[in-house]
Amino acid sequence: MSWIRRVRRGKQYYLYEVTSKLENGKVKQKLIRYLGVEGDEPKVPKPKTKRIRPDKIFPERSFRAGDVSLLWQLADSLDLIGTIDRITTGSSHENGPSPGKYLVIWAINRILDPESATQLESWVKTTTLPMLAEMEPSDFTKDAFLRSLDAICAYSTETQHMNTHIPQIEEILYQKWRIMYPLPIQTSEIVAFDLTPIPTFGKECPLAEKGHKTKETHQLQINLSVVTSKFNSYPIAHFVHPGSFHSISTVSNLLVRLKELNIPNGTIIWDRGYTSKEG
Repeated sequence: MSWIRRVRRGKQYYLYEVTSKLENGKVKQKLIRYLGVEGDEPKVPKPKTKRIRPDKIFPERSFRAGDVSLLWQLADSLDLIGTIDRITTGSSHENGPSPGKYLVIWAINRILDPESATQLESWVKTTTLPMLAEMEPSDFTKDAFLRSLDAICAYSTETQHMNTHIPQIEEILYQKWRIMYPLPIQTSEIVAFDLTPIPTFGKECPLAEKGHKTKETHQLQINLSVVTSKFNSYPIAHFVHPGSFHSISTVSNLLVRLKELNIPNGTIIWDRGYTSKEG
Protein backbone atom coordinates (compact mmCIF):
# COMPACT_ATOMS: atom_id res chain seq x y z
CA MET A 1 0.00 0.00 0.00
CA SER A 2 1.33 3.48 -0.90
CA TRP A 3 0.66 6.99 0.35
CA ILE A 4 1.70 10.58 -0.36
CA ARG A 5 4.53 12.11 1.62
CA ARG A 6 4.89 15.92 1.91
CA VAL A 7 8.43 17.36 2.15
CA ARG A 8 8.77 21.09 2.89
CA ARG A 9 11.54 23.11 1.32
CA GLY A 10 11.29 26.82 1.94
CA LYS A 11 7.68 27.91 1.42
CA GLN A 12 6.68 25.01 -0.84
CA TYR A 13 5.78 21.35 -0.30
CA TYR A 14 7.05 18.67 -2.63
CA LEU A 15 4.96 15.49 -2.99
CA TYR A 16 6.28 11.95 -3.27
CA GLU A 17 4.44 8.63 -3.57
CA VAL A 18 6.05 6.17 -1.15
CA THR A 19 5.40 2.71 0.30
CA SER A 20 6.61 0.68 3.26
CA LYS A 21 8.91 -2.31 3.01
CA LEU A 22 10.26 -4.62 5.69
CA GLU A 23 14.02 -5.13 5.51
CA ASN A 24 16.02 -7.02 8.14
CA GLY A 25 13.15 -6.74 10.56
CA LYS A 26 12.84 -2.98 10.09
CA VAL A 27 10.16 -1.01 8.28
CA LYS A 28 11.63 1.36 5.65
CA GLN A 29 10.06 3.78 3.20
CA LYS A 30 10.66 3.26 -0.51
CA LEU A 31 10.17 5.98 -3.13
CA ILE A 32 7.83 5.05 -5.92
CA ARG A 33 7.71 8.35 -7.86
CA TYR A 34 7.91 12.13 -7.55
CA LEU A 35 4.50 13.81 -7.98
CA GLY A 36 5.48 17.52 -8.14
CA VAL A 37 4.89 20.67 -6.14
CA GLU A 38 1.79 20.81 -3.95
CA GLY A 39 -0.94 23.17 -5.18
CA ASP A 40 -3.69 24.98 -3.31
CA GLU A 41 -5.29 21.72 -2.18
CA PRO A 42 -3.24 19.63 0.30
CA LYS A 43 -1.53 16.57 -1.18
CA VAL A 44 -2.67 17.51 -4.68
CA PRO A 45 0.16 18.51 -7.07
CA LYS A 46 -0.05 21.53 -9.34
CA PRO A 47 -1.01 20.78 -12.96
CA LYS A 48 2.04 20.14 -15.06
CA THR A 49 2.71 22.68 -17.82
CA LYS A 50 3.72 21.34 -21.16
CA ARG A 51 7.07 22.55 -22.39
CA ILE A 52 7.05 23.73 -25.98
CA ARG A 53 10.27 23.17 -27.81
CA PRO A 54 10.33 24.75 -31.28
CA ASP A 55 11.77 22.63 -34.03
CA LYS A 56 13.78 25.56 -35.38
CA ILE A 57 15.02 28.87 -34.03
CA PHE A 58 15.05 31.91 -36.31
CA PRO A 59 17.28 34.63 -34.80
CA GLU A 60 16.80 38.20 -36.01
CA ARG A 61 19.54 39.83 -38.03
CA SER A 62 22.10 41.79 -36.00
CA PHE A 63 22.90 45.40 -36.91
CA ARG A 64 26.06 47.15 -35.69
CA ALA A 65 24.86 50.06 -33.62
CA GLY A 66 27.32 51.05 -30.87
CA ASP A 67 30.21 52.49 -32.88
CA VAL A 68 27.90 53.84 -35.58
CA SER A 69 25.68 55.65 -33.05
CA LEU A 70 28.71 57.12 -31.26
CA LEU A 71 30.13 58.63 -34.44
CA TRP A 72 26.70 59.84 -35.54
CA GLN A 73 26.28 61.60 -32.18
CA LEU A 74 29.71 63.22 -32.52
CA ALA A 75 28.80 64.52 -35.99
CA ASP A 76 25.50 65.81 -34.59
CA SER A 77 27.26 67.67 -31.76
CA LEU A 78 29.29 69.55 -34.41
CA ASP A 79 26.17 70.11 -36.54
CA LEU A 80 28.17 68.57 -39.38
CA ILE A 81 25.17 67.72 -41.54
CA GLY A 82 23.55 71.13 -41.07
CA THR A 83 26.81 72.96 -41.80
CA ILE A 84 27.39 71.10 -45.07
CA ASP A 85 23.79 71.53 -46.21
CA ARG A 86 23.63 75.26 -45.43
CA ILE A 87 26.79 75.89 -47.45
CA THR A 88 26.02 73.58 -50.38
CA THR A 89 22.24 73.89 -50.72
CA GLY A 90 21.41 76.94 -48.61
CA SER A 91 19.22 74.92 -46.25
CA SER A 92 19.80 72.67 -43.25
CA HIS A 93 16.34 71.05 -43.58
CA GLU A 94 16.19 70.05 -47.21
CA ASN A 95 13.41 67.62 -48.16
CA GLY A 96 14.81 64.17 -48.78
CA PRO A 97 18.37 62.94 -48.27
CA SER A 98 20.85 65.81 -48.33
CA PRO A 99 24.57 65.97 -49.24
CA GLY A 100 25.37 66.39 -45.54
CA LYS A 101 23.73 63.08 -44.62
CA TYR A 102 25.46 61.17 -47.41
CA LEU A 103 28.87 62.61 -46.58
CA VAL A 104 28.57 61.95 -42.83
CA ILE A 105 27.50 58.37 -43.53
CA TRP A 106 30.41 57.97 -45.94
CA ALA A 107 32.83 59.40 -43.34
CA ILE A 108 31.57 56.92 -40.72
CA ASN A 109 32.16 54.11 -43.18
CA ARG A 110 35.73 55.25 -43.83
CA ILE A 111 36.44 55.32 -40.09
CA LEU A 112 34.92 51.94 -39.23
CA ASP A 113 35.35 49.86 -42.37
CA PRO A 114 37.66 51.59 -44.88
CA GLU A 115 38.03 48.46 -46.99
CA SER A 116 34.36 48.49 -48.00
CA ALA A 117 34.21 51.68 -50.07
CA THR A 118 33.24 49.72 -53.17
CA GLN A 119 30.50 47.98 -51.17
CA LEU A 120 29.24 51.14 -49.47
CA GLU A 121 25.60 50.63 -50.49
CA SER A 122 25.33 47.15 -49.00
CA TRP A 123 27.46 48.02 -45.94
CA VAL A 124 25.15 50.85 -44.86
CA LYS A 125 22.19 48.47 -44.82
CA THR A 126 23.95 46.27 -42.24
CA THR A 127 24.05 49.18 -39.76
CA THR A 128 21.55 51.40 -37.96
CA LEU A 129 22.51 54.37 -40.17
CA PRO A 130 19.29 54.29 -42.27
CA MET A 131 17.30 54.65 -39.04
CA LEU A 132 19.57 57.37 -37.62
CA ALA A 133 19.48 59.34 -40.89
CA GLU A 134 15.74 58.71 -41.39
CA MET A 135 16.41 57.38 -44.88
CA GLU A 136 15.02 54.49 -46.89
CA PRO A 137 17.31 51.60 -47.95
CA SER A 138 16.60 52.53 -51.57
CA ASP A 139 18.18 55.98 -50.98
CA PHE A 140 21.66 54.47 -50.74
CA THR A 141 22.94 54.26 -54.28
CA LYS A 142 26.35 54.80 -55.79
CA ASP A 143 25.17 57.80 -57.83
CA ALA A 144 23.67 59.46 -54.75
CA PHE A 145 26.96 59.23 -52.86
CA LEU A 146 28.91 60.61 -55.83
CA ARG A 147 26.49 63.53 -56.20
CA SER A 148 27.11 64.41 -52.56
CA LEU A 149 30.81 64.83 -53.39
CA ASP A 150 29.95 67.06 -56.35
CA ALA A 151 27.95 69.28 -53.98
CA ILE A 152 31.08 70.26 -52.05
CA CYS A 153 33.69 70.14 -54.79
CA ALA A 154 33.21 69.93 -58.57
CA TYR A 155 34.88 71.10 -61.76
CA SER A 156 32.96 73.77 -63.64
CA THR A 157 33.03 73.45 -67.42
CA GLU A 158 31.81 77.06 -67.69
CA THR A 159 34.57 78.71 -65.63
CA GLN A 160 37.17 75.97 -66.24
CA HIS A 161 37.91 76.06 -62.51
CA MET A 162 37.33 73.81 -59.53
CA ASN A 163 34.49 75.08 -57.33
CA THR A 164 34.96 73.95 -53.75
CA HIS A 165 33.21 74.64 -50.44
CA ILE A 166 35.70 72.61 -48.43
CA PRO A 167 37.75 75.50 -46.92
CA GLN A 168 34.57 77.21 -45.70
CA ILE A 169 33.22 73.98 -44.18
CA GLU A 170 36.53 73.24 -42.47
CA GLU A 171 36.75 76.76 -41.04
CA ILE A 172 33.25 76.65 -39.54
CA LEU A 173 33.80 73.21 -38.04
CA TYR A 174 37.14 74.27 -36.55
CA GLN A 175 35.59 77.31 -34.89
CA LYS A 176 32.78 75.15 -33.46
CA TRP A 177 35.31 72.63 -32.15
CA ARG A 178 37.31 75.37 -30.41
CA ILE A 179 34.14 76.67 -28.76
CA MET A 180 33.35 73.17 -27.49
CA TYR A 181 36.96 72.43 -26.49
CA PRO A 182 38.79 75.75 -25.89
CA LEU A 183 42.55 75.96 -25.57
CA PRO A 184 43.96 76.22 -22.04
CA ILE A 185 44.36 79.77 -20.74
CA GLN A 186 47.44 81.56 -22.12
CA THR A 187 48.01 78.76 -24.63
CA SER A 188 48.38 79.37 -28.36
CA GLU A 189 47.34 77.01 -31.09
CA ILE A 190 50.26 74.79 -32.10
CA VAL A 191 49.79 72.85 -35.32
CA ALA A 192 51.53 69.98 -37.06
CA PHE A 193 51.65 69.81 -40.86
CA ASP A 194 52.73 66.88 -42.98
CA LEU A 195 52.39 65.58 -46.52
CA THR A 196 51.67 61.98 -47.46
CA PRO A 197 51.71 60.52 -50.99
CA ILE A 198 48.72 58.32 -51.83
CA PRO A 199 48.88 55.91 -54.80
CA THR A 200 45.86 55.97 -57.13
CA PHE A 201 44.56 53.27 -59.42
CA GLY A 202 42.37 55.47 -61.60
CA LYS A 203 43.56 57.33 -64.66
CA GLU A 204 41.02 60.17 -64.84
CA CYS A 205 42.08 62.23 -61.82
CA PRO A 206 43.85 65.40 -63.10
CA LEU A 207 46.01 65.54 -59.94
CA ALA A 208 47.39 62.00 -60.34
CA GLU A 209 51.02 62.21 -61.44
CA LYS A 210 54.30 60.41 -61.03
CA GLY A 211 55.85 61.15 -57.67
CA HIS A 212 58.05 59.94 -54.83
CA LYS A 213 56.16 56.68 -54.25
CA THR A 214 55.80 55.83 -57.94
CA LYS A 215 59.06 53.86 -57.99
CA GLU A 216 57.79 51.61 -55.20
CA THR A 217 54.16 51.18 -56.23
CA HIS A 218 54.43 51.75 -59.99
CA GLN A 219 51.24 53.81 -59.66
CA LEU A 220 50.45 57.47 -60.16
CA GLN A 221 49.89 59.37 -56.94
CA ILE A 222 48.33 62.41 -55.33
CA ASN A 223 49.70 64.20 -52.28
CA LEU A 224 47.57 64.78 -49.19
CA SER A 225 48.70 67.22 -46.50
CA VAL A 226 46.88 67.78 -43.20
CA VAL A 227 47.04 70.53 -40.57
CA THR A 228 46.43 69.08 -37.09
CA SER A 229 46.11 70.71 -33.68
CA LYS A 230 48.71 69.59 -31.13
CA PHE A 231 46.33 70.28 -28.22
CA ASN A 232 43.75 67.61 -29.06
CA SER A 233 44.80 66.22 -32.47
CA TYR A 234 41.88 67.89 -34.24
CA PRO A 235 42.34 67.91 -38.07
CA ILE A 236 41.97 71.63 -38.79
CA ALA A 237 42.40 71.63 -42.57
CA HIS A 238 43.71 69.58 -45.46
CA PHE A 239 45.05 70.07 -48.98
CA VAL A 240 45.22 67.79 -52.01
CA HIS A 241 48.19 68.46 -54.32
CA PRO A 242 49.36 66.99 -57.62
CA GLY A 243 51.49 63.88 -57.22
CA SER A 244 54.66 65.60 -58.42
CA PHE A 245 54.56 68.32 -55.73
CA HIS A 246 57.44 68.42 -53.26
CA SER A 247 56.81 69.19 -49.59
CA ILE A 248 58.43 72.64 -49.81
CA SER A 249 56.01 73.72 -52.55
CA THR A 250 53.04 73.24 -50.21
CA VAL A 251 54.21 75.66 -47.50
CA SER A 252 52.72 78.69 -49.28
CA ASN A 253 49.29 77.04 -49.17
CA LEU A 254 49.81 76.36 -45.47
CA LEU A 255 50.64 79.99 -44.65
CA VAL A 256 47.61 81.31 -46.51
CA ARG A 257 45.32 78.78 -44.82
CA LEU A 258 46.62 79.59 -41.33
CA LYS A 259 45.92 83.27 -41.96
CA GLU A 260 42.38 82.49 -43.15
CA LEU A 261 41.79 80.53 -39.95
CA ASN A 262 42.95 83.49 -37.83
CA ILE A 263 45.70 81.46 -36.20
CA PRO A 264 48.23 83.90 -34.62
CA ASN A 265 51.69 84.35 -36.11
CA GLY A 266 54.33 82.01 -34.77
CA THR A 267 57.48 80.05 -35.52
CA ILE A 268 57.60 77.29 -38.13
CA ILE A 269 59.82 74.31 -37.39
CA TRP A 270 60.32 71.81 -40.20
CA ASP A 271 62.47 68.84 -41.04
CA ARG A 272 64.75 68.32 -44.03
CA GLY A 273 61.82 67.21 -46.20
CA TYR A 274 60.63 70.82 -46.40
CA THR A 275 64.00 72.29 -47.38
CA SER A 276 64.74 73.06 -51.00
CA LYS A 277 68.18 73.27 -52.60
CA GLU A 278 67.84 77.06 -52.66
CA GLY A 279 67.05 77.07 -48.90
